[in-house]
Amino acid sequence: MVSARQLYAVGFGLAILGGLGAAAGLALAGSPGSVLVLVAVVPLVFGLASTVRQEPVDWDHSLAYRVGNFGGALLAVALGLVMLAVGVVSLGLFG
Repeated sequence: MVSARQLYAVGFGLAILGGLGAAAGLALAGSPGSVLVLVAVVPLVFGLASTVRQEPVDWDHSLAYRVGNFGGALLAVALGLVMLAVGVVSLGLFG
């Protein structure tokens, strides 16, 4: 079974790829907004690094905590997919 930690890592990775695609598309269009997008990607990189370095903990969390954590991980993957789609569309339009 896939853990919430792995889903968070996938979500962060997709968002980073989408952000880099959006930045590349804006840079190819000559927009100075590409710098802002790259600055916005920096926290995602730190989040991914934190997720990967984090030691798995075998604490016995409550069911509500586990459900909330897994729901947050699914939301991270969904938003990562949205960001990837934005990056692909940005490259397609401006690239």
